[in-house]
Amino acid sequence: MYELGKGGGSKNLYKAVREYQKAADQGHPLAQHSLGWIYAKGKGVPQDMQKAMHYFEQAIQGGDTAAYNGVGYVYEQEGKLPQAYEAYQKAAAGGDLDGKYNQARLLQSGKGVKRDVALAQQLYQEAAQEGHQQSKQVLQSTDLQES
Repeated sequence: MYELGKGGGSKNLYKAVREYQKAADQGHPLAQHSLGWIYAKGKGVPQDMQKAMHYFEQAIQGGDTAAYNGVGYVYEQEGKLPQAYEAYQKAAAGGDLDGKYNQARLLQSGKGVKRDVALAQQLYQEAAQEGHQQSKQVLQSTDLQES
């Protein structure tokens, strides 16, 4: 809430981190997931991939399969592309559209996984049909066979 400037206030990332931390300490997966992204991106705190991974893993243990997308992001930033692909695949299997998009992106490029443009296009289409804007943009702006 504070992170987005909602609730009548301006953005206050420090306060957002504090509030997420309280909720995460109480075992709330969404707060753990949010803290993972805060540390992964370095929003209001120093970037810390180890802490990000810790919070993403806690969120997953709490049933938040979308947090696998965050795990994939951390792995990708660390250059561990096969592990990133596996994590994105788990996020996608759990219904996370960002995970599906990221899985398709790696399949399209062949980074960390055997290139499979047909499967990438299928995943982009599935995500786009469910309203994922980045997938729609890729489908509108890219000839997947040539990229």
